Amino acid sequence: MKKKIGIWLTGISMVWAFTGCEPDYPSDMFTVEKKIVVDGWIENGRSPVVLITYNTPYFGHLDSASFRQLVATRAKVTVSDGVNAEILTLTKDTNYFPPYVYKGYSLKGEVGKTYTLVVEDELDTVTAQTMILPPVRLDSLWFEATSDTSGIIRCVLKDNPTEKNYYRIFTRVLGKEFRFYPALIANLNDQYFNGQQFTFPINKGRKNNLYPIENIYFQKNDTIIVRFTTIDKDAFEFWSNYDEELLNAGNPFAANHLTVPSNVRNGLGIWCGYGASYYRVIAR
Repeated sequence: MKKKIGIWLTGISMVWAFTGCEPDYPSDMFTVEKKIVVDGWIENGRSPVVLITYNTPYFGHLDSASFRQLVATRAKVTVSDGVNAEILTLTKDTNYFPPYVYKGYSLKGEVGKTYTLVVEDELDTVTAQTMILPPVRLDSLWFEATSDTSGIIRCVLKDNPTEKNYYRIFTRVLGKEFRFYPALIANLNDQYFNGQQFTFPINKGRKNNLYPIENIYFQKNDTIIVRFTTIDKDAFEFWSNYDEELLNAGNPFAANHLTVPSNVRNGLGIWCGYGASYYRVIAR
């Protein structure tokens, strides 16, 4: 399973299952201009978190030694709201992969503010901006059993007709998971339900992009925290294309995008502001 630009691998998936000849691969599948890749976010009431890596060709050599070279551990990562700024601290956190994360501690996200990210290292300097939009609250949500042992979460949202809204959804099972993971269908916009009451399901998503999803259902008696967030258009387009690439990678008949849109200047990836609201659901 490949990973697209947004995390740390880039490339184009080529499928030759039905041909007996040796294909001519594009040269950029073996060589690529080295760039900084950002996966960072800030949300209301919480400090920024940023993962910094480098891209690599799809057919580039990758082992434990070369993989370590893809992780940027000597970068200077700064986040500013225009008045206050903080240099983030590199921390080892095994809940993420790669397990090296730049974290803030003093700067907290506020709704309505714009946040600038600057990443400086020996390769280059990249910048990005994002805004934390006001959170949108769900009207109701509940657990719905699909078998004797498992089920899904169902939600009701009444959309504001005067706004164009983009959403991204995460879940975490308390006691079993130690961070939030995107739901199976994590990205929504109000294109088809603007101003209406909309009911939709939440299924478990993938924890690791290298492997297929094994179980999309929550187990009975689990306590699930739902993180429902508003995002801007740039973030929505990035994550929608990124998630589509993950699905296409496992389908030999699906087309792939050549690029995933990014709001990172001079680099790749996403710097995302989240207007987040949280809900607790007990699977009963």
